[in-house]
Parts: sequence; structure tokens; C-alpha cells
Amino acid sequence: MDIYSSKMPKNQEYDTLLISLIALFISTKYLQIKYPGADTLNDLAKRKYSADLIINMEGVFLDTIDWNLMIFPIYDYVRLFVSQGCLFEHEDILRPTNDDVLDDSDIRDKPSVQLAEHFKKYAEFFADFCLYQECFMTVDPYLLSCAIVAYTRKYMGVAIIWPVELEMLTKCTLHHFRDLYLIIDSKYTENFPKHAKSQNYHQ
Repeated sequence: MDIYSSKMPKNQEYDTLLISLIALFISTKYLQIKYPGADTLNDLAKRKYSADLIINMEGVFLDTIDWNLMIFPIYDYVRLFVSQGCLFEHEDILRPTNDDVLDDSDIRDKPSVQLAEHFKKYAEFFADFCLYQECFMTVDPYLLSCAIVAYTRKYMGVAIIWPVELEMLTKCTLHHFRDLYLIIDSKYTENFPKHAKSQNYHQ
């Protein structure tokens, strides 16, 4: 469904329930030997549609996404990046000494197994957070995932937000997703002003 939404014009509305059913219909066909028919899915929608409409819409849906069923959603990209490593041994992780403000006098930590686990949890949280933001429905999921990793690093106080190691891993520079990064920052600050104010996490 994320792929379909990213292909639709931003000013064009569509039936999200119907598209959700179609995405489920295609997913079950793709991943399972036995899958529900159009009538069964229509029952889930309390017979709001017809089986013929669901079948016809399946073709429209596949044409819209160019039959590309191998595009990873945001959460999968983030998990992939985290599994490859998003914190590096030589990096400094800053912890504020006073008033939650980061500066050159801050305590400097080095990445550890515990911090890597914290990073994974925060990255997954920010991925879930972005999935609920309407403004991200039509953006490139790969670039948004890069922005999520960058924002997680910033939130945890990593001194350099997007180092050369991540440029090599993702083939992207900060410039490629800077606007998405700023939107995440804005949305998170809007929804969690107290947490965002500190600019980094606390162990």
C-alpha cells in the first residue's frame, strides 16, 4: 500500500479501505500457497464492494506500481540498515552535562552493545512514528529510511549525523534526504516537545 500511495498524485484522493483490501489480496497471493478469494475479502469490508470491483482494481493497482512487488517498505529498510550497523567504533556520542544542551564540554561515550540495542529500538520507534504521518505517505521509502537513521543518530547525540560509512552503505549523502530529515524533526518536536527539546536521549 505504501508503494501505491507513493505513486499517486498528492492531490488525488482514493478509497483507502479498498486499496488496503487490494494490497492484502496481492500480498497473500504473493506469499501464500492458499489465499482468500475476492468474496472473502469483501466480507471483511462488510460487503461494501463487489468481487468484480476488487478483481478489476487489482489490475489497476498492479499497473500503478508497475508490477514491482520487491520494493521494501520503510520499516524493512530501517531494519536492514540497522542490521548492517549504524554506529561505528571511532564515533563520539555526546551526553549533555547541564540543562540538556550539547556542547564541546559534554561527556563523550563510545558505541557499545547496549547503545546499539538502544539505537535499534529508537530507529524502530521513529519508523513507526513516520508511518502515522500523512506527509510521508507519498515520499520515497528508501530516502525516508535514511532520514530516520540520521534522525536517530542525532537524537542519541552522535557527533556526526551522517558519516562517510553511511554514505557508502546507502549511496546517499545527507543532501539527498535533508528535507525529510527536517520534517521528521519538526513533526517529532510538534508531537513530543518535551523529549525533542533535549536534542538527545538519556540512558
